[in-house]
Amino acid sequence: MKRFRSKVTALLDIRRRREEDVLQAHAKTLQARQAALDRLNAISGALESLRSEIQHAITAGCSAAVLAQFQGYGARLGADRVAAADALAKADSAVAKSLENVLAAKRDRESVEKFRSRERAEYDKESLREEQKLLDEIALRRAANPWSRPVAA
Repeated sequence: MKRFRSKVTALLDIRRRREEDVLQAHAKTLQARQAALDRLNAISGALESLRSEIQHAITAGCSAAVLAQFQGYGARLGADRVAAADALAKADSAVAKSLENVLAAKRDRESVEKFRSRERAEYDKESLREEQKLLDEIALRRAANPWSRPVAA
């Protein structure tokens, strides 16, 4: 019997490549989310540091001009923190969407693999049927011709 060839091999290759591409895109999305989270944490750390500097400056008796500079810097850090939080929220939604894409690509690949496995099972069943038919034919030939017994060596 001829060798097994699936009808969906090319489609399965395409689906596997698509899944790999989607997984790579998902990894990049996760990296972008991590970068946004790191930025937000860095800004939050800078704000905490600024608060402690302000506390220290007030206890040391600083001038109003210095406090105004701290306040301006604090306002800038606050705006940066809001922007970083928005960027993190967008990154979270992008991660969720890319995860949906990963799951869809996986489902697509698995459906093709399931079809291919059914094809393979049918091929194996047909191969066994052909082999049994051949063995039955050989047995019938021997039974029909009793003179064709194997010679003992």
